[in-house]
Amino acid sequence: FCHPATHNRHLPFNQPHQITMKSAIGVLVAGAMAASLTETNAFAFQSTQQTLNRAKATSIQMSSGDGDSSSLRIMVNGMPGPMATAAAEACLRKGLSLSPIAMTGPDIEPSTITVSDDVTGNSAEVRLIPASDEGREDIVSSLAGLRESVGAENVLAIDYTHPSAVNANGVFYAENKLPFVMGTTGGDREQLMSDMES
Repeated sequence: FCHPATHNRHLPFNQPHQITMKSAIGVLVAGAMAASLTETNAFAFQSTQQTLNRAKATSIQMSSGDGDSSSLRIMVNGMPGPMATAAAEACLRKGLSLSPIAMTGPDIEPSTITVSDDVTGNSAEVRLIPASDEGREDIVSSLAGLRESVGAENVLAIDYTHPSAVNANGVFYAENKLPFVMGTTGGDREQLMSDMES
């Protein structure tokens, strides 16, 4: 297992190569794919350069035909928030398929949204399920059905939820053997690392 780093470091905008929001989301998408391809449980920023190198290697591997992403489903949790929505749009732009379900905040009403990428015209319907106790049961049930249809190894998560949800979501992903990228900042990173090791 590749464990999340002890904390998400702020991206160094003062270095010669500026990292845009678009490229940061691309790195997270590539990181999620790397976690899936290498059968790891989690992927998070260890250092910006190391992350960019992994993303580049993953992009090369995927573009060379070594991996088939047609069955891959990306569960982008945290929509309708702007970062999660941007990550979902980036997935569509890269030709990836979104999971038909995703976690949202416990206080957000369940709903189905349409995620659209204006560049490619690709879109997907995603049912947002609140991350309440009852909602998590629904997510686990829906996740089981999704895995049955696309394969257990073909579902992974990108988390752009809320700092207060980082640790509980990390445990949820680990308990459900769901490879994930923790894009959300905050939370107790030492505890997150400890939870992923156990």
